[in-house]
Amino acid sequence: MYPPVFETLKADPVVKSLLQEAAGKPVKIFPADEVPQTTAAPYVAWTVVGGFPENYLGDNPDMDQFTSELVVYASKIKDCRTIAKAISDAISGKAYITAWLGESRDPDTKLRLLSFDVDWHTPRN
Repeated sequence: MYPPVFETLKADPVVKSLLQEAAGKPVKIFPADEVPQTTAAPYVAWTVVGGFPENYLGDNPDMDQFTSELVVYASKIKDCRTIAKAISDAISGKAYITAWLGESRDPDTKLRLLSFDVDWHTPRN
């Protein structure tokens, strides 16, 4: 009942190569409140910002729609854009980018960031 953000992105070889420090190391895709303080850029943080069940009269919902916000962190905006493009390609056919939320710089870390919303239609199993 949750969007398969991590599973979808980790399974894509291009995204994996951009967000993995070395073979055998974890892919750096985290729920937004679980990014380890020592994580080196680039990485992606995501959170669910909304959603709803597909309701039917007389039947239980069989699917949920979720909107998740993804934020790409990197030392250069060019790297953020490369990773965002790879993510867009990876989710094509599985979810939809519904909003590009802009680019900025984190005031504390000085990392560049690019954020966007993704809508997922997730079957209940």
